[in-house]
Amino acid sequence: MITAVLSLMLCALTPDGGNGPQLPNMSFDQWTGDKLENWGSAAASTKKLGQITVSPEEKFVAVPGSGKKAVKLETKPLKALFGAIKKLGAGSIFLGRTGKVDFSKMSAHIHWGVPFTARPEALEGYACYKPGVIDWAQPPYEKLKGKTDRATISVILADWDQPYDVCPPDQLLDVEKDPGIIGSGLLVLDKEQDGYQKFRIEIKYRNNRVPKYVVVACSSSERGDFFTGSTTSVLYVDEFRFVY
Repeated sequence: MITAVLSLMLCALTPDGGNGPQLPNMSFDQWTGDKLENWGSAAASTKKLGQITVSPEEKFVAVPGSGKKAVKLETKPLKALFGAIKKLGAGSIFLGRTGKVDFSKMSAHIHWGVPFTARPEALEGYACYKPGVIDWAQPPYEKLKGKTDRATISVILADWDQPYDVCPPDQLLDVEKDPGIIGSGLLVLDKEQDGYQKFRIEIKYRNNRVPKYVVVACSSSERGDFFTGSTTSVLYVDEFRFVY
């Protein structure tokens, strides 16, 4: 556990052909069993509740080759306390680490961000989304039930003094108003895709400050933080990189 935390918190920047700093395992090829190296997720927590929401994908990848893998993110129904508590668990990965889990609330503290001081222009990568119809909806998103689910890929650069602590749905990051955020970008996917499509998320900077942390987060259901989404939504992501 200590080794994993240090790996996340002390990620060394890696060059990419002189183009600019990258982070380890942005290709998503490196896994230890079913754990994605250098990325955080709620996979361990949801696995204890009988569902796998994050897993390595070896056959359906954006760039084929020996040892190549992608990430498969799935939204699943979760049950705790012998079925007394039922919630939705969106498949998600993020740069950071998972903290204390509260199984009674079906939530966990998530520490967003790893050290990073560069200012890339954009985040590029490949994604394939297969949304379902929203069949789980909780306040304040009850009206979304019956509509097509949406996935998100986001990037945030900030000069926080430490990783940002979120604990859905009560404690979240306000990207628009948080004073520590230097730049951000967001991609929303809401249509069925037959195969991978390349994306580019432009990072809109608000000032000239130097970042201390970067967050990249992907979710198979946009409102998964509020336990709202479709139990059949699947998001595949692969081969991320910062562009300068």
